[in-house]
Amino acid sequence: MVAQRVLSLSELPEVGAVRVIVDGLPVAVVRDGSGTVHAVGDTCSHADVSLSQGEVEGCRIECWLHGSQFDLRTGRPTSPPALVPIPVYTVSFDGDSVLVDVVGAAVHAVPPTVARRPGVLTVPEPGSVPATSGASTGATTQSIADVPAGPAHKES
Repeated sequence: MVAQRVLSLSELPEVGAVRVIVDGLPVAVVRDGSGTVHAVGDTCSHADVSLSQGEVEGCRIECWLHGSQFDLRTGRPTSPPALVPIPVYTVSFDGDSVLVDVVGAAVHAVPPTVARRPGVLTVPEPGSVPATSGASTGATTQSIADVPAGPAHKES
């Protein structure tokens, strides 16, 4: 899938987030304190609330309801109660336009078949889950610290 225009840089706060919907998915487009623009899933993995309503501090966004924080580069939770990472999407730019790819770039997102056990993720092996299915034919167990870093791009 091709990246889609979601908003202009001028619509983003200097530090903060804006909720957008891309292909039916809620996405938080976030500018951190260093000016880097990120796109992450806009739903807290602990509670079904919008992360774009939370505070952005450094390279983290905080869920306003229970205080879970997520690293904007990796999607990993950096504080409890959340244990499961959020999706991280690729951001690109076309002039002042911010573009987000929610299909081809969510490689660091945790699939819906994740087992929610404290401190452990069960992630299907690459290629074992068809793009249109949530079924898994094989899985790997990783600690949350082993989930790879996601993409982020700084505005030009």
